[in-house]
Amino acid sequence: MRNVLYTVPMHADLEPHWLQAESLKADLLARVTSMPEDVRRTPPKSGEWSPLQVLSHLLVAERFVTGFASAKSDSKERRANPVVIGLLCRVLRAGIPLPAPEVMAPGLTPVSLETLAADWNQEREKLRNTLAQHSPDEPFGLHPIFGVVTTRQTAGMLAAHMVYHVKRFPKAAR
Repeated sequence: MRNVLYTVPMHADLEPHWLQAESLKADLLARVTSMPEDVRRTPPKSGEWSPLQVLSHLLVAERFVTGFASAKSDSKERRANPVVIGLLCRVLRAGIPLPAPEVMAPGLTPVSLETLAADWNQEREKLRNTLAQHSPDEPFGLHPIFGVVTTRQTAGMLAAHMVYHVKRFPKAAR
């Protein structure tokens, strides 16, 4: 993975989530890099995602997060319930199967691993810079399911989502 120097420091409460997400991203990219091209594009079972589709889904999800960060949340929007967000993160970290929201589907034919990795690096850098500009407990953005989430909740969900996909990565990829 390339080293990036960030000009905006991230709050210390967010850094552990960020570092875990970065480490797991590097792990997944290394796993897929070690696979032959046909294995990268082949779902292990009918109805499951191929290794490239999993990576594509993670990129789509992070683009979504960066986008909802820019959504203007006014005081009338409901706040995400911290208990619900905490429960969601625990479920994700446990690897309990959950359906992906349709808006985060990876598509049928992802681009090459090299293009996908470059796009993901670029998106991850944008997301990191966006997270770094917010304090942990301030509203970060409007999540379509949970309502207004804080920066801390967003960073926690990012890391938990990565743990989920590392645990559930296609068996053919292990």
